[in-house]
Amino acid sequence: MTSRHLFLALAALTSGCSRAAGPTGEPVDRMFDSSYEKFISSARAHKGGCQIQLTAKGDGGTRSDGVDSTVEVDDVGSFHLSLDGAFELVRVGSIAWQHQKGAKFAHVESGARPDLLRDDAIAGWRDVLRPLREHLTLARAETDELGERSIEVYTITAEPGGGADGGAQVTSGKGAVGLDAITGFPVAFEFEGSWDAPATPPAEGRVTWSTEKMECKVTELGGVPAITPAIATPTPTPAATAATATPAPSATATKPPKATPTPVPTAGRAKIKLKIK
Repeated sequence: MTSRHLFLALAALTSGCSRAAGPTGEPVDRMFDSSYEKFISSARAHKGGCQIQLTAKGDGGTRSDGVDSTVEVDDVGSFHLSLDGAFELVRVGSIAWQHQKGAKFAHVESGARPDLLRDDAIAGWRDVLRPLREHLTLARAETDELGERSIEVYTITAEPGGGADGGAQVTSGKGAVGLDAITGFPVAFEFEGSWDAPATPPAEGRVTWSTEKMECKVTELGGVPAITPAIATPTPTPAATAATATPAPSATATKPPKATPTPVPTAGRAKIKLKIK
């Protein structure tokens, strides 16, 4: 199981889409293209996740599927993510481990996959809605706050139409997004709508998609302790010395003084939630 199982049917539709310059572009470009990695570097520790439920209706019938994801990132960028309570992935530094329900954690190749799964856990809507990108209009609504970070809130309107070139055709769509003012990353997102698009080969015809729920957001800044490895690394045993000095009979062993425990500082900033109205 991977976090992308829901979105495979849309992969062929998104591969040809162009990418914009980044957070300095139009709001819709920032919404789709701003890097989660840059937000992590700027905001540091935080928690978030997605709840996405879609229905697809085509010649083969109707199917509903979805994903419920959570992600926790610590101050140095290590993270722990969970999908539907049945799959977990932990990355500490460049090393990653994963497991499915009922199995033990196992080391996995690092590469780009852990980061792609992490990005989907907080912004999985991007792959779903990318075919509708040219139909989406953003209008500035207000300025909100997430902790000490300023958030630009926009309403989203999906203009009906399209499909003349064989691509996606929008029936309806509306929502809201909160863009982090520093990085442009969407820290809160809600959308509801329906559209149809070509079925993914080898299937033929068109598929009508509709959202039952699509909500992704950063739910809390701070409050994440250091992420630790999913599998403990054994501590190497020092090699025995070739010869052990024998103390003189009159020598008395002295016990080292007891170490005074250092108080651990209370972690975390206050829990902040951003609501998009």
